[in-house]
Amino acid sequence: MVLTFLQKQGAHQLQDYLHGKHEIQGSEDWVPGGFMDYVLMERMPKVMPPAY
Repeated sequence: MVLTFLQKQGAHQLQDYLHGKHEIQGSEDWVPGGFMDYVLMERMPKVMPPAY
């Protein structure tokens, strides 16, 4: 994954990449045959995510 590569190259301004997942959507999902990518990263200190 690109985030892992950038961290190994010394891009310290990025949050730590913890885990990722790529899955193909099934025939009953929103976009049949499409894909979903999930990325889990550490939270930046003193940065609150927006409330949706």
